[in-house]
Amino acid sequence: MILTAFVHMFSVVFLHAYRRPCEVTWLSGIALLGLSLAFGFSGYLLPWNEISYLATKVGSGLCFRCGRRAGGGRSAPGL
Repeated sequence: MILTAFVHMFSVVFLHAYRRPCEVTWLSGIALLGLSLAFGFSGYLLPWNEISYLATKVGSGLCFRCGRRAGGGRSAPGL
């Protein structure tokens, strides 16, 4: 589903279908894509076994680490 959403998003960008009067539709599509990505990420934890827990922990750690670096905060040397 997420792959199909990305293919559709790129076809909309390629065809310039995000211009007036469809910009609200474009923004709602971006919001739905973000929601699908969030559900896919959090749904991986549903089995609640060690592999899914550790994978979710690594994924959320990457999100926090990238967000901290993008925010202009200091990072340790070599990272």
